[in-house]
Amino acid sequence: MNFFKFFSTAILNFRSKEVNTSLIGYTTEKKIPQVSNSEIEAFQHATADTTDYKSYLPPLFLAKLSIDIIIDICITPKFKINILNTVHGEQHIHWYAIPKRTESFTITTTVKDIRNVPTGEVIYFDVTVSTTEKRIMNLTLLAIVTNKINKVSTKQKKEKSDNPSEPFTIDFFINKNQNFIYGKLLNDHFSVHTNRLLARFMGLTK
Repeated sequence: MNFFKFFSTAILNFRSKEVNTSLIGYTTEKKIPQVSNSEIEAFQHATADTTDYKSYLPPLFLAKLSIDIIIDICITPKFKINILNTVHGEQHIHWYAIPKRTESFTITTTVKDIRNVPTGEVIYFDVTVSTTEKRIMNLTLLAIVTNKINKVSTKQKKEKSDNPSEPFTIDFFINKNQNFIYGKLLNDHFSVHTNRLLARFMGLTK
């Protein structure tokens, strides 16, 4: 990630109340050359993946590259995205073929839609990864920009947690410093992801 671009966008769009709807239909295409063994090894180390994929790429490697492109779109100043209030939403991946290490790829990313929701806006991204011969993967991802934050009181939080109909949660445990390793791989060193105090300051209590 380009940190100068990130911080300049964060400052310029700090008070942005609405995403620039000219973003709808925006498409970018990026060519990915043959992936090196060192890149694959770094990805597997960061994701604690010990599988031997032989002549194939780890399944989520191309998804990682796709998300890099989405982040780059989100930190483009002219789109008026308040990046400090933007979170990763739901995503779906559909595979059409197993990617091989010897292949090069084209990643086409399109902003399909921007919709208003009670707390802000949702940006719908559609990503297609293909070779010259076939489609490999399709990724759909939602980015949620919380321009209108609804603050919940401590009492309301307690009442909600005491509600027996509240959906169950699942805890995922990661290795020590795994977030730093993964952040280094993604060039994502945003302190909210690695600093507990800053994360709490931004409203992330867990």
